[in-house]
This record gives sequence, structure tokens and C-alpha cells, in this order.
Amino acid sequence: MFTTAGDAFCAAFERASDAVGAARAMQAALAAVSWPGPVLRVRMGVHLGEAEERGGDYFGPVVNTAARIESVGHGGQLLVSDLVRSAAGVDGVDLGEVRLRDVAEPVHLWQVGDGDFGALRTGLARSNLPSPPTSLVGRGGDIVEVQRLMGGNRLVTLSAVGGTGKTRLAIAVANAEFEHWPAGVWFVDLTSISDDSEFCALLASVVGMELGGGDPIEELVDFVAPQPMLIVLDNCEHVVDACADFTEALISRQGNAAVLATSREWLDVDGERTYLLRSLDTDGPDAPAVQLFEQRASAVDASFAVTASNIGAVQEVCNRLDGIPLAIELAAARVTVLPPAELAAGLDDRFRVLTGGRRRQRQRTLETTIDWSYDLLDNTERDAFASLGVFVGSFDLDAAAAVCGVPRAVAVDLAEALLSKSLITGASQGRFRLLETLKAYAEDRLFDLGMATETRDRHLDHFIERAGSPNDLEIDPAADLSLVEDTGNLLAAADWAESQGRWSDLREYLQAIWGSLLLRSDSNEIIARIERCVAHIEDPADAAQLDWLRGVPLILMAEWSAYASLCRTHMELGDPYQASKGYFGLSTIVSRHDPDEATRLINQGTQLRAGSDRDDLGWEAAIRTSVVTLHLGQFDDARQQSLAALDAADALPITPWGEHVAVANLAAAAWALHEPESIFELVPEAEDEHIAYDPARMSQRQFFRALATIATAPANEAAAAVEAYALTAGTDRFALEQNDALVLLAVLAESEGDLVTARTLLMDTGTPRSPATGAVAQECARRVGVSEELDAAYQANVRDRHWAIEQPKQALRAEMQRRGWE
Repeated sequence: MFTTAGDAFCAAFERASDAVGAARAMQAALAAVSWPGPVLRVRMGVHLGEAEERGGDYFGPVVNTAARIESVGHGGQLLVSDLVRSAAGVDGVDLGEVRLRDVAEPVHLWQVGDGDFGALRTGLARSNLPSPPTSLVGRGGDIVEVQRLMGGNRLVTLSAVGGTGKTRLAIAVANAEFEHWPAGVWFVDLTSISDDSEFCALLASVVGMELGGGDPIEELVDFVAPQPMLIVLDNCEHVVDACADFTEALISRQGNAAVLATSREWLDVDGERTYLLRSLDTDGPDAPAVQLFEQRASAVDASFAVTASNIGAVQEVCNRLDGIPLAIELAAARVTVLPPAELAAGLDDRFRVLTGGRRRQRQRTLETTIDWSYDLLDNTERDAFASLGVFVGSFDLDAAAAVCGVPRAVAVDLAEALLSKSLITGASQGRFRLLETLKAYAEDRLFDLGMATETRDRHLDHFIERAGSPNDLEIDPAADLSLVEDTGNLLAAADWAESQGRWSDLREYLQAIWGSLLLRSDSNEIIARIERCVAHIEDPADAAQLDWLRGVPLILMAEWSAYASLCRTHMELGDPYQASKGYFGLSTIVSRHDPDEATRLINQGTQLRAGSDRDDLGWEAAIRTSVVTLHLGQFDDARQQSLAALDAADALPITPWGEHVAVANLAAAAWALHEPESIFELVPEAEDEHIAYDPARMSQRQFFRALATIATAPANEAAAAVEAYALTAGTDRFALEQNDALVLLAVLAESEGDLVTARTLLMDTGTPRSPATGAVAQECARRVGVSEELDAAYQANVRDRHWAIEQPKQALRAEMQRRGWE
């Protein structure tokens, strides 16, 4: 015996048979006593499991459950759990599954010994809720939210794509709600019937009534409505009309019964509240999706654990599977033959990799699960769903209509139907997407239907039309921000044009979209597509336009030799306007180490531009000249020239590049002239749309705000501003940002009086991101006494990419470690 409480006591035994034997012996001894007064009858309960022993006492769920088993019995009655009955090998009276207070799952109880004691003293109704074999992961918040909805609604529908865990969540919610439904919680597995005609008979058998031959819906409602019972209708989608008829009749009647339904399609009944069950969160090593993978994988391989060496692959698997629990469980079950890295690599063929599952389980594979939803669509919906598989990322209704080959009004109806069936999801206002798993399935169906080529042609034609006429190929034309959300689709359409040999279409298309692509995609992707297109262009003029397009990515990647060669090629072209771009571009490269040559190039480009029919000469020449003046340290002149460039552009559609350079030059001049406060006005935190979409421009504006903070704020605030910039520099897709971070660190060191560190950092800066940040480096070098050394290093090494990129990266890492910035 290990504890007593009131007139009760507890005892622990090594074997279940010993516990049952002792209990039976005590009951027999008590029955044999001749009591002088009222007969003393004792109820007993036995449960089996592991408990924790501390200080002569035992603790744990098994102790609590044993106490609850004892509490529902009657005097003289011996109750045992099913685990005890099996382990002890005793016979008994089957009392079925019983709900016990504060015990999450039903417990199967048996009475050992004779006697009719009547109903158990549980005070809780029985139910037929199934007991899931595994725990529910990551759904605590969902349980709470669904319970909240049920508090004021008699019909709540859990809706989601197949495999998301609707049934498991419904069971968990029903268990949590059990005490509120005295007439019971009844689970109706609708997968056991094939059509609407079988619905009423199944429901009647579950809730314990017999249909009398009248209207079965009316009879069911008459029986159910008055009772405080919860009915769980599981998997309604294939008998949705019957489910809708019953629930609509039930909630239109005054009563106490309620329904919790699970369906891939809403019941569409007045009074229905729908809860859209999302996939599991996959973000981070402790995300529910990762926990689920580890739990299920360790169930088939006890040695498996998520570690530092495999967490990346596990997260990739969970991400690629969209956090869908069934897909993750199927993947985890394969760890006995495929480690996580190989699982991730094989997910392009996920419907072959993720096969298997428990016998007799309807949802045996991921593909079978989606088949269930796909087969419920009509032919038009099937074609539309398959066609939407060509999209990469999200899409809007206009794009959906074009790809499906239907009017927009029809596309609206199709989107609504597929959304209600959980086959597409909302991405943002007016945009939709397919989960990656559903996209892979849709692409397979598109191929099976023989519609792949014509659908991809429609996808390409839509985005060619959407992109419009090619922009003038300035260094950075104004991007169409409305295209930014379609970056994935833009690239996919370009790839399809290339695969079909539509080089002429591709040329104009790339010219029209490259500015938009640059805002979101890797510059390497743009370069690769342009180079392949140039190789197939027969018209030299067209090839020259595309070749010039390569200039911006080359600048961003510090490929100065290649960019200079490109400029010289264009300087030789017969077209004055194209040639002038070569002169202007080369002037920017040489402006730092050879201002006289830069001025000559600008003058030559200006003369050529004057002979063209373009009217953008004023601001273009002023911008280029301001760059040279800035490097010469003539900051007042640079400021006036930048302002003149902006003034000259008032009547013209100045490109974001032109405005960006002008503002950066003004900010650099303000700092050099000891007017840092004005920088905050030049580069406010609230940026315009283009800046907000473009990490390169956003980064440079943050550079100048940090520069101004060094000059105006206390030391700790200045250091914090530079630290914030430096911490993001290492992850920027443009390596030149790391050079700018070193410039800021040098300025910070100079402000702290550490001139040795400032000089060392400046000599490691390589090629700063822009003329403006380069001018800041030059001015800081002048202040700390290494101006000539820095200019000489730049002139000697500007074409050395290791000096421009790798050296600053290493220096930045070392300085951050020295300062303790992680």
C-alpha cells in the first residue's frame, strides 16, 4: 500500500494477476464478514501501466486512471481495464468503452466476478468515438477554436484537402466536448456507404433508433433534436446532399442536438459555420510538422531522431509536402529504407515515393487520397483543376480564365467550386494557389488528359500579353509592380517559350519583364535566359538589345571586366542611342580611378545622344556627371548636378535607377558636407512601392540611414544601426552589400576614435555597391589618412573578383566576430 485518501487506499503490484488476485481475495473476505451494523461494501478498480516512484509514493496518469476506474464502480464491484484483463488472463463481464472524468480517451472496462450492479456511476454518456492509434500533433489551437465555434452554433464543418487531419481533429474536439453532451457523442463514418440513399439508415443505427417507414429525415430529426447529443458526420463529401438535407432540417428545428461535420466540400447550409483546417506549420526545427515526422519515423525505427545533421532534410520534406499530415506520415514511414535527404530528393516523384500505409485503411496513399476528391468533380471542374497545375505560385482570376480557356465569369464560378472543395486555397486578395502536392497531382492529370501543350501555350500567351510592349532598355527601367507576384509564372512562361523555340516571342517578352524579374528573382536566372536567347537570335539589332540587358546583373555581381567589354561592344554600334549607352555605362566604371576619362566618355555619349530622337539627355548626362564629381570630392557640385538631374526629369518618365542614383548622391554629399540630418528626409523609412519591392534599393537606403545615425545618435544607437545592417548583409543576394557593410563599420570605428580599425576595414572594402557608397569610403579614407592607398588598391584590383567580393566577405565576418555580433 502506498497512499491513503479519506477512506480509500492504493496499492501497487508487480504483476496484473497478483493485483486481481488480491482484489478478489479482499472482496471475498469482506463478503464473508458478519457485520454488526450496515454491511460494508467496497468498490475496487485495477489498471495497468508505468508509474513514477518518489519517496514511497507513485505518480503518473496510470495512478489517476486507476482512481477514476474505482470511482465509477459500486460497492462490492471489482472493475479492471482491458489491459489488466488481458495481462491477468481473467474472464469478466464486458462493460464496453466508458468515459471517465479527466481521462482524455475512453477506457474499456470489465467487471470481474458475479453480480448485477446496474449502470456505472460515471455520470458520463457512452459513445462510439474511435480511439486513434497515435497522438494528435500540433492541433491544440485548432481544438480550442473549433470548440469556440461550437459554443454558439449547432453545425460546424471542418473543411480541408484530404490528408490534412479533419477526422483526427473532429475526434479530438468531440473528446474535449464530451461532458457537455449528456445524451452522448456519436461518430458516423460515412465512408462505409456509397450514396445518399444509405445515409439515414446508417445514422439511425449509430444513434440507436429504428426508422418507422415514414420520411427518414423527419424521423431522425424528431428523435435526435430534443436530445443533448453531438453527432460527428465524418467524410461528407460524397454524400453531401444527404448530409445537407439532414443538418438543414435539424438546425431549423428547436432542440439541443448539434453536428460536427468533416468534409472536403462545404455543406452549404444556412447556419453552417466552416472551419478551414490549415496544414501543419513547417517553419523552424520545433514546428509541428517536424515533430510529427519525428514521432512517426521513430515509431518504425526506434533509433531515429531529428538531429543537427538531418534537420535541414526533414524540414525540406515537410515544406515540400505542404505540411499535410498524411503526406508527412507516409514519408516518415519510409525512413527505414530512405534517409530524410533521399526522401527530399525523391519528392519530385512523390506519388511513387509516398505509397503504403496501414492495411484496411481507405487513405492508403497520398495519390488515393487526392483521387477521392478529384473523382467527385464534374468534367469541367476536372479540366480546370488540371489546367491550374501549370501555375507556379499564385495566380489571379484573369490568368485562370486564360489558362483554362474560359470567360472570366466562368473562371469565377470554377474558382469558387474548387475553393469550396479545398482543391485550391486563397493566397492573397484576389489570388489563389495550389498546394505543391496538389499542383504535382494536377500536372499529372493534365498530361493524362493530353492537354499539357495547349494549356502551357495559353499560359505563355497570357503572360506575353500581360507583360505588354518591351520597355526601353535603360540600365533599370521602371518595373511593373503588378507583375512581381507572378515572378514564378513569368519564369515558367519564359522556359516554355524556350522549350518550344519561340525565340522571337521570348526576346520581346524578356525585354518587357526583366525589370519586374529583377525585383524578386536571382540575377543569375535572368542572365542565363538572356544568354540562351541571344544565341538563337538572328537579327543583330535584336541581339544587341538583349545583350545590353545583361549589363545590370553583371554590375550587381561585380563582373566589371565583362561589363566593360559589353559597354565597348555597344560603343561600336551604328545606332547613336545604343552606342551612347555604352559610353555612359563605361563612364560609371572608370569614374572613381580616372575622372578625366569618365568625363570624356560622358561627353562622347552626350554628343551621340544629341543626334538621336530621344529627349532624355538632360537628366542622363547630369546623373553621369554627378557621379564623377562625387568621386572627385566636389560635394557641393555633385549635389547641384544631382538636383539638376531630378529637375530635368520632371517632364520625363525618369527610371527608378536614375532617381535612385540621384538620391544616393545627394545623401553621400550631405554626409560629406557634415549635414547628416538631411539624410533622414532624403531617405525616409516609409518607402515607395518600388523601393519596398526591391531589396537592393531598400538596402542602400538603409545604408544611408545608418550612416546618418552614426553622425547624429549616441554611440550605442549608432552601433546598433550598423549591427542591424551588417547582420543582413551576409544574406543579401547581391554580394556588394557586404562591401557597404565594411564601409559603415569603418565610419563607425572612425567615430569611436579607433583609426587603426577604420583604416584596416577600408583597405578590405573591395568594390562598394554604388558610386555614392564608394564616395563615402573615399571620404572616410581621407579623414583617417589612407586615401591614396585606397585609390591605388582600387585601380590595381578593380577587375579582380576575389578582391571585389571574397575579401570583403571574409573581412566582414572577422569584424563582426570581433565585436561579438552573431
